[in-house]
Amino acid sequence: MKQRTVLNKRELEDHFAIGALIEDKDGRILSFKHQKWGFWTFPVGKGEDGETAEEATIREMREECGIYIKKLEKIYEIPVTYSRDGNRVCATCVLFRVKDFTGIVENLEPHIHEGFDYRTLKELSARDRLSDMLMLYLDKLKIPHKARIAGKIS
Repeated sequence: MKQRTVLNKRELEDHFAIGALIEDKDGRILSFKHQKWGFWTFPVGKGEDGETAEEATIREMREECGIYIKKLEKIYEIPVTYSRDGNRVCATCVLFRVKDFTGIVENLEPHIHEGFDYRTLKELSARDRLSDMLMLYLDKLKIPHKARIAGKIS
């Protein structure tokens, strides 16, 4: 029997979700398996009250990867609606490409992120479970994948 994921209060509130595309010199994407949700993704997070999407991305990348972002480029901003525990949750998914940063990328949250490494989009698209943020990016690039978006694009 599949174990039910326990949601916290923040996961039941409307929010903006951020994602960061960090590429290595060969164009591979930093990615990992998120242990709570069981999907493959690139670094993602949620904005805090009063933060812009850019500020949230800078904070999340410092917390998750230990890097200091100097330059971001917005790739997309897409509203998605989820049904979680009978609640309607609206998330604005904002993905950025990290154009410049200082520091060394490392997994500062190994209890959350497993398999932290750089992968090609072809490798990632072959996985059964992907984050909505990653699926939206693959869809934007018209790269086929097997996974399905958990929410409804608004």
